[in-house]
Amino acid sequence: MDQGQMRKLAQILPAPAINEESSSTDSSTSVISAAPRASKGAKAPAKPKRAVVGVACVNCRRRKAKCNSARPSCGHCLKRQAECIYSDDKTEVVSLDLKRKHTSIELENTQYRELFILLRDKPEGESDEIFRRLRVSSDPLRVLEAIKQAELLLPNPASNERLGNAQLMRYNAVSLRDSAIKVHARPWTTVVDDGLLSELLTNLFVWDGMYCFPSIDLEAFLEDMKSGDVEKAKWCSPLLVNAICALRCHFSERAKLFGIMTRQNLSDRFMDEAKGFLSRENGRASIPTVQALVFMYLATATAGRDRAARVYRFTAFTLLRRLRLEQRFRSLSDSEIGDAKERRVISCAVWGLFAMESRIALYYSQPSILPAPNVPKLLTGYKTMHLEEMENVDVLGQPLQDKSSQIPLVPGTSILSCELSEMWNELMHHTTSGETIRGSDADIRVRKAFYSRLRRFREELPSRFDYEKNLTPSTCFLRMHENEVIYTTLQHLPLDTPFETQYGSPKTTVKDILLQTCRDDTVLAEVYLRKWPFGAMITRVIILTMQNLIPLLDDPASHDLFIRDSIMARLSTRATKLAGRLVQAVQALAWAMKKPIPEAARPYFEDWGPEAVEKDLPIAFVLPQLEDIKGILTSDGEADTAEVEGQLAFLIEKWAKM
Repeated sequence: MDQGQMRKLAQILPAPAINEESSSTDSSTSVISAAPRASKGAKAPAKPKRAVVGVACVNCRRRKAKCNSARPSCGHCLKRQAECIYSDDKTEVVSLDLKRKHTSIELENTQYRELFILLRDKPEGESDEIFRRLRVSSDPLRVLEAIKQAELLLPNPASNERLGNAQLMRYNAVSLRDSAIKVHARPWTTVVDDGLLSELLTNLFVWDGMYCFPSIDLEAFLEDMKSGDVEKAKWCSPLLVNAICALRCHFSERAKLFGIMTRQNLSDRFMDEAKGFLSRENGRASIPTVQALVFMYLATATAGRDRAARVYRFTAFTLLRRLRLEQRFRSLSDSEIGDAKERRVISCAVWGLFAMESRIALYYSQPSILPAPNVPKLLTGYKTMHLEEMENVDVLGQPLQDKSSQIPLVPGTSILSCELSEMWNELMHHTTSGETIRGSDADIRVRKAFYSRLRRFREELPSRFDYEKNLTPSTCFLRMHENEVIYTTLQHLPLDTPFETQYGSPKTTVKDILLQTCRDDTVLAEVYLRKWPFGAMITRVIILTMQNLIPLLDDPASHDLFIRDSIMARLSTRATKLAGRLVQAVQALAWAMKKPIPEAARPYFEDWGPEAVEKDLPIAFVLPQLEDIKGILTSDGEADTAEVEGQLAFLIEKWAKM
């Protein structure tokens, strides 16, 4: 159809105004009246503005109906012949505001009541912990929220409250099932439940308690712990339990998993708990308190903050001197059962603390703060020490069954740890003495004597302590410790220094022995890691080996060892922050000594390069090759740091700025 034939369409007129009241009154009847047609060209009338409705009446508000606010009665009320009531606007606003305030106060009152019930109904230890949190917080309701949401307190295995979900319950049950040591968490800690606590304590005595930190008599400790009586316990305390767990969480994959699932750092939680108990000790000296302080130092240092942790170390040894344990030991009778037990506990404590402090002192290149105790070594296995044939045992001292999944322990290795610590300390007193002229004929004679003494020590051991014949964590740690003594023996000597002894070939030099010892440690670390996970001791030996390989990097014979150690060092950084900082220290040391890191090893230092160095590193360790890099430490007008703790952090920071 063409345009001329198109039918003319009528113009659509605007809708007429609607009588809102009539519409509201009778919605079934059309209220649109016929409107006259507008003349052609007439302007359409403007659409009326919608009336502004004030406050709806009470009935319309209740029914959620649209109210036209007509007075004295709106359309809906008029239609239903209901009384139409309007509230005064200002009164209504005030009423709503009061209602909101009332709701808020009611909620706050309920929360405070919950907090009161927690303080009133829970055991004294848990109530004290809640009260301690309230004292350090500016918002008590945030404390309540933290308790409820993060599930930090009040474990209760009977309800699913503490574990939060079925997966956590299952992990807790598996931890308890797999732990040789099974204990109740309460009243010793409120951070975790029985399963994870049992696992952490088992791990302490499996991995550390037999060799590295043998300061706790397991039998006396468990006897007190299983009694559940905090007041009567002499050899166990909540402070000690939480300090142990703060350290072991760094090396427990299950503890890290628990932390991820509950959105908390378990090591920090245990440390907070330990600090609370420590504050309530008020300086009271006891064996568990001294032990706990050392574990608190180790936990904080493992997190890469040893500078702040030193206060725990020094406080521990101040309290230890006040206890006069050696005098107490000599006053006890070995024929009395109770006295014999206390003698054993004291011997274990003083010798174990001496061994622990000797391991710590190596990082500060100084002898142990503690002198070697003048009491017998009544540690685990002392009665069977010299037996050639003896079975390995589990953590509870029971002979291992065939194909047992338990970690094998060798009774007596803790005593050997103490003997090596004595030897290392004697050597350190010689090398750090002001009367020793390093590299002199007299100095080298003394060092050769120590080296020969160490080799005799190794040869005279029963075969069950030889890791090549009896592969266990304890025997691996023993050989690593022996090699630490060798590194210290050769420290500060030029590599070409002749070092002939009856245990080496003619024309043996310091470099020959150093390279062989690094090779032994590298192979030993690889053998260990094929069977067992990373821990404090294995990380330590890897880093020490790399530090001692750095002066040898000009020799291609050292490169393969350094690369293999770099791979293991990279893996160790996943376990602890301290490992990462020590990896940075290795790179900084190589830079300071102008020794290029082998190309194949460099990828394993990614993520721990100069860009990852933190400002004002909180570590106080000193440098193992100080004489070689004094120029770096004192260049650019910097203050002389040669005799000050913290040299390692200083060097790392300088390396990061290169």
